[in-house]
Amino acid sequence: MTFADSETWVVEHEDTFVGFFTFYRSDGELKLGHFYVDDALRHTKASVALCLECLDQAHDNGFERLIVHSRFPYISRFIARTFKAEPYARNDNYDFFCLEVGR
Repeated sequence: MTFADSETWVVEHEDTFVGFFTFYRSDGELKLGHFYVDDALRHTKASVALCLECLDQAHDNGFERLIVHSRFPYISRFIARTFKAEPYARNDNYDFFCLEVGR
């Protein structure tokens, strides 16, 4: 078995595992390869902490924006509510968001 050559961040909130995300570079772009939130924490402030850490790491890697897409309505609602963003495009049942990463 082989694993991708990429960086993974594990996030805890109040000493509890929340989830993880993985970035990798391709064609000069930073891409989000994996994003996981523990099922029990998906509707809590802890899931927001994971998202904010993801944006902070993108910023620390020199990026100003992160393109996020979702094909699940509940995830699109979460993104829209948490980041006060609306999809800039919808295609093939995916909502595409552009999130500013500098805070």
